[in-house]
Amino acid sequence: MIIDAYAAGIVLYKPDLDRLKDSLNAITPQVKFVYCFNNGLGDNPGAINTVLHTYSNVIVIGDGQNIGIASALNALVQRAHDDGMTWILTLDQDSVVSEDTIASLAKLTSEDKVAIICPQIEDERRKNEPISHDFPPIEDIDDCITSGSFMNIDKTLSVGGFDSRLFIDLVDDEICHRIKLSGYRIIRNNSVILNHECGILAPSKYEHFWLKMGMLMHSDILQRLSHKREVNPMRLYYVTRNMVYLNRKYRKNSNPMWSTKRLIRNSISSILRGKNKIVLIKNIIIGIRDGKTMNIEY
Repeated sequence: MIIDAYAAGIVLYKPDLDRLKDSLNAITPQVKFVYCFNNGLGDNPGAINTVLHTYSNVIVIGDGQNIGIASALNALVQRAHDDGMTWILTLDQDSVVSEDTIASLAKLTSEDKVAIICPQIEDERRKNEPISHDFPPIEDIDDCITSGSFMNIDKTLSVGGFDSRLFIDLVDDEICHRIKLSGYRIIRNNSVILNHECGILAPSKYEHFWLKMGMLMHSDILQRLSHKREVNPMRLYYVTRNMVYLNRKYRKNSNPMWSTKRLIRNSISSILRGKNKIVLIKNIIIGIRDGKTMNIEY
């Protein structure tokens, strides 16, 4: 079912060609337009452009300059608004929706004051975080990731869109926080599942041992040891910087997602897991310094 006022938006940055095909094959039949923002197509732009232009309802915007995820998302939302769309499903380039995702999420668009409708997220690699079947069919939540967020375009624009200063990381946390502060709702349709890979992960050597021990001890921390997460020094810089920035921006409306305690915990965890610890420590220090001096965007 295609609704004329519904769109999807994908930010492209060095996408995997096959996964992008899967994503487009899944979403293009469900919406009027799929807007793809070119933040840089990588080493094979010709092949990717060929794929993008095989779909009659895919519209490519952006010139290949990486302007950051937040600014790219703002461009997608604004283009959808200009084309008369009312709701947009934001997706990561490697997220593949089910065939009834839009129809299922759209059933809740008439809910009072709803700004975002989202699905449950399933990362099949994170065996310690299985999909829950105990949740109510529909529930109000505080935050959700960008991928799979079915966003009301007018309400998104009314709160100022995404904070372009963040560039990458915590972009979704920040807009969810601002949406809630503005009196709007974020609701999750728990019957809809989105297959999405969160971060670069690999199973640990003793995956099954840690899963079993975590279940026996009722410990999420032990279960998390079942997989290893790769620490990217550049991403650690942005996470650190953005946590400090958001702590300053929302000093009167603090949020535990970017509290000083979480910043310390994330820094220690990243240093312990990462390979080049000196580089990681330097990036944390620089991130803290830069986060303290960024101009705040309201």
